[in-house]
Amino acid sequence: MGWKKWIGPLAYLADDLQAEFDARGNEFSKLYVVLFHTGFHLVVLVRLQSALRLIPVIGPGLARVVFVFTSIIRGCEVSPAASIGPGFRVGHPLGIVIGSHVRAGRNLTVMHHVTVGGRRNVGSPRPAVQMIGDDVVIGTGAVLLGDIEIGSNVVIGAQALVVESVSDRGVVFGHKGRVIEKKQRSGD
Repeated sequence: MGWKKWIGPLAYLADDLQAEFDARGNEFSKLYVVLFHTGFHLVVLVRLQSALRLIPVIGPGLARVVFVFTSIIRGCEVSPAASIGPGFRVGHPLGIVIGSHVRAGRNLTVMHHVTVGGRRNVGSPRPAVQMIGDDVVIGTGAVLLGDIEIGSNVVIGAQALVVESVSDRGVVFGHKGRVIEKKQRSGD
């Protein structure tokens, strides 16, 4: 298999560029997107670290270096172990966290301050896995936690908290906070 195995994630870059170009209504050239769109720059770094991770012996260490570099310059942490299909788009590359157990299909769009991952299954040695279908948009500040499955053609709105699975063509918005305990004022 050799080099073909690790070149795989880099092959997605053409689809990633086309998705970004199409989303912008072709208002900019592809050269403009490559040179100046910071969201595409993050996607390139994510694909690079995913490819490096697959190289025997030195690859995981190199992938970690790219991960740390990306974290420092972009404020984003996308695990090299996350599996994200072709057509990946990032609207604004700030504060994005995508964990190592995320498995996403084609045409995933992520806006800024999104968290996907985390929250181990209580009492289980198996980590929580987030499965995301094709053509999913995750809005600003959304949080997806736990062992969940997001169907295809789903829109997750800004600030949504998703802790349960969502079926195909679903739309998720908002979250409801609730008081779980009242604090006593000092002196009462």
